[in-house]
Amino acid sequence: MAFEYIKVQKNMYLAGVYVMKFLARIFRSGTIEPEVVTKEIAQSTGISEGVILAVLKEVEIKVGQALENGQAVKFPSLGMFVPTFDADAKSSLSQVNTTTIHNYRVRFVPSKYLKNVAKNTHAKEASMDISGLQPGSKNLTEEEYNLLMKLRGQEEELEIREEGTVNFSEESV
Repeated sequence: MAFEYIKVQKNMYLAGVYVMKFLARIFRSGTIEPEVVTKEIAQSTGISEGVILAVLKEVEIKVGQALENGQAVKFPSLGMFVPTFDADAKSSLSQVNTTTIHNYRVRFVPSKYLKNVAKNTHAKEASMDISGLQPGSKNLTEEEYNLLMKLRGQEEELEIREEGTVNFSEESV
């Protein structure tokens, strides 16, 4: 298996000047739903899906309780869940209180096994050859859909100017 990536353009601030650069970003093709994982575990262990779901729910609750108490939770074969937050620096000790703490979150530190899985994988460019109607963040109106289909039918590719802006050739618009 391999991580898939896409190429992206980014405006970066380097040596006091904004410059356009290109870099790779991971392309996640989706999320595996709990039902799929549960079914696979049930098939490989012989334990019923209901029992697996119940155990996973109880693990979620117990990990949540530990994190609320400021405790890290470690699973040797999975990794460690660590509570963390950001805090504003103050000039005196008396100014430090709960109002200076923000961005509560959980950090996940993978096990050695999972670190090695990631370390020993490789990357390949994601195929962006997409056909058919793709779900978007909003439903397209018929006019927007027709325009999209017209633009997809054009053989001219996008031109990237030296300034880094994307430009349609005049014939394709």
